[in-house]
Amino acid sequence: PDEIRPARDTSNRNELWLRNKDEAARRDGDPGLDSKGIVDTAGKDFAGSGDAIQVVLADEVGKWDKVCDPETVYTSMVNAVQGEVGTAVFRASTACGAGTFWHSEWKASMKIGKEGWNGHTPCFFPWYFDERNAKKAPPDMELGDQEDSEFGNEVVLKDLYDLTNDQLEWRRRTIMKQVDESRHDLFNQEHPGSPDVAWLFAHGRWIEAP
Repeated sequence: PDEIRPARDTSNRNELWLRNKDEAARRDGDPGLDSKGIVDTAGKDFAGSGDAIQVVLADEVGKWDKVCDPETVYTSMVNAVQGEVGTAVFRASTACGAGTFWHSEWKASMKIGKEGWNGHTPCFFPWYFDERNAKKAPPDMELGDQEDSEFGNEVVLKDLYDLTNDQLEWRRRTIMKQVDESRHDLFNQEHPGSPDVAWLFAHGRWIEAP
């Protein structure tokens, strides 16, 4: 609505600038929100340097090591956040394998209040939390009850995660979309049901999780 819509100025950078575009009005004490939303890539060296950032949303951190040194980029970005009331740093990602920068950060976030804690609160969201991840199951649907079944042991999964047949039908369809040789592994990477499962698959092979 117009009465709450913030003023917006123009910019030739990759940003959304929420300030009064009328310079005279700004001088007279009506700056608008005077806030910017900036989009940057992890591949940019020293992202965030020179900015005074209030909120960071770092996305797909588990894949940053494909394009940059994730520790350098994250350190540069997070040090632009002053740590005052109203500031926050959010990080979200697919796990993409153990032994990575993102895995180290996840493990450090689990040490809340203990030595080695990185100040972040861990939050894990399994695939079945999303209400969209369900498809109408056929009335005669038979669940696999062995690990080597086409879709794994669905009987165990249904009991373990309290799933419906509609959720298992979505899982089946999603598994079928993955690469043939690694269907189950890729599903577990992209749509894990637990943190332990999330970290197991890395670059086409199973590894031991520390």
